[in-house]
Amino acid sequence: MRRALAIALVAVALTGCASRLAAAGAAAPTDDAAIVHVLSRLAFGPRPGDVERVKAIGLSAWIERQLDPARIDDHAAMQTISVLPTLTMTTAQLQREYPRPDPRQKSADPQMAPRELFQPAPEKRPIRIVAELQAARIMLAVESERQLQE
Repeated sequence: MRRALAIALVAVALTGCASRLAAAGAAAPTDDAAIVHVLSRLAFGPRPGDVERVKAIGLSAWIERQLDPARIDDHAAMQTISVLPTLTMTTAQLQREYPRPDPRQKSADPQMAPRELFQPAPEKRPIRIVAELQAARIMLAVESERQLQE
């Protein structure tokens, strides 16, 4: 009985030592791997040139910089989304430029097919507002230097 208990204790002790040895023998992540990991976790993944930029300023400095997005110049990203006109319109302007279909029009001309009655020109459909908002979100995720904010 004592012998079995001693063998069990030795086996448990060796198991604990073996896991420490395996962990110590595992290769530590390289700087590039750590940077890619952090960019994947805190941003939308590394963009071309991001690893080199983070290496130049240091990983801790990059994280500190991301925690204060007001300090980051993001003029280029704002310039990119400036091509989307609906982002700067007021609610009144949006309602005027992208009106909802009027159901009363259905009875106005019985000769027109229902599809024609309710379909404004593609550039005037209200869905464009949502499409531009989605496009802006993706553009900022790709272009913005404020990765943690996005």
